[in-house]
Amino acid sequence: MKHRFEFESLEPRSLFSAAVHAITPAVHPAAKTVVHRYIIGFWGYAFGGTPGTGFGNQWETNLVDTAGSKGAGTAKMFAEEPGPGAAEKYILSAIDLKHDHIITAADVRAMRLRVVGYSLGGIVAANLTRDLDQVGSKVEGYKLDVAVPIQQLVTLDPVNYPINFPPLVNTSGPESNVDAFFNYYEGGSSNGVSSLNLFDSTTGSSLGSYSADDTALPVIGYLHGDSLDSSALHTAQYQVDTGKFAHHKVEHLLQSGVNGELEGEQTDHGTLPFYAYPYALANLIA
Repeated sequence: MKHRFEFESLEPRSLFSAAVHAITPAVHPAAKTVVHRYIIGFWGYAFGGTPGTGFGNQWETNLVDTAGSKGAGTAKMFAEEPGPGAAEKYILSAIDLKHDHIITAADVRAMRLRVVGYSLGGIVAANLTRDLDQVGSKVEGYKLDVAVPIQQLVTLDPVNYPINFPPLVNTSGPESNVDAFFNYYEGGSSNGVSSLNLFDSTTGSSLGSYSADDTALPVIGYLHGDSLDSSALHTAQYQVDTGKFAHHKVEHLLQSGVNGELEGEQTDHGTLPFYAYPYALANLIA
């Protein structure tokens, strides 16, 4: 039997809110350098609603917060619009040790940065990493004497349009300042229909199912992601609704007392962050 369960919302962050998980700086044992770690995420487009709301956005927030709490860094979320500027200013201000608006080799040695993006936010995340590779340029008022390295970039169903017509954005993908790039996407084979099987997390007994269907947009239809061009040092891209992932099921805690289970070929744009959650989390805390 299919049910529409009313789930407790994963509490969305306020736009540009203060970080939930502040990480104690690590000290590099060889150089005795204090290393500050950051993880930032970009929500998908809210279509006029509150940034960070919706099933997919909430699971991206959950991913970033959990990775932050497990040592990936101080976690902070940003809206997809109006682009990466606010996040760039936040990061560059945080790593500018001399407060002189010049980013040097000493500044980047003392930081580790991970970036996550979902939907159109995945495109903005990739573009942020590209902006931070523009040596000699000024980015949000900070001159880059060196490229800012990105330890990991994780994109969740990035929607890459051939034109820049806000809120639609595009990217040529990450560059070589990104050490590891992971992309999880679905190609639209579910036609916007996605349903999670529900189980009691203690007894394993079935609790029915939860419909998380997408809504088709005018002209565009159902949103779905794609692979991205990449010049990252290491790249791994996975289409989860075909191939080896198609019949692979992911099950993990959906809310207190309830586990959700989803098969790769049943994943749509809205449920992709739930499906990719355990894989992406492992990438971010490696």
